[in-house]
Amino acid sequence: MLTDEVRALLRDMQQAINDRQRAQETTARRLALLLRVATLALLVVCATLPLVGSHVQPDLVQLMQPLGLSSTSVEGQTLEGVSSWQQIAGVEIWGAVGALMSGVVAVRGVRPRLGDEGLSVAQLVLKLPAGSLTAAFAILLIQADVVPLLRPIEHGQVGAYAVLFGFAQEAVTRLIDRQAASLLDKSANL
Repeated sequence: MLTDEVRALLRDMQQAINDRQRAQETTARRLALLLRVATLALLVVCATLPLVGSHVQPDLVQLMQPLGLSSTSVEGQTLEGVSSWQQIAGVEIWGAVGALMSGVVAVRGVRPRLGDEGLSVAQLVLKLPAGSLTAAFAILLIQADVVPLLRPIEHGQVGAYAVLFGFAQEAVTRLIDRQAASLLDKSANL
């Protein structure tokens, strides 16, 4: 038979476990919200980069190597080596395709967990704009000859490189994935 002291001890233990579980769920919700806000911020950058990059200072962003016969027209002038907003957006779209491919690979390791609070979905959605921007900035750095080991990318290969760099965002978002997995593992062990 249980004494009042043992019942009180069991009640306190149950309360401590419940409090810890609620704290973990709150932390998971906060991280999911932070990832949603980060995704929204990256989407805003993805949407504005092509317009700002091609209109504010058109010759600043050169994602494509100029071809002998092609040129881009800006305000009635023909400029060689200038990226249009369509080219920048195209690189971002191909980067998102690469990120989508890495998301498909990442889904393979996702398992439903109690207390997820939408964290897994927020992680996957973050990969798309992260891949877009990773691709755009990586190609920009290569085309600007900032990376001395790589030569500028030829016009017809930019999309393939964008997919590759979009997939490469996995290295950056892996840190977020580890943090989320650690948090969910702690929650599952309660």
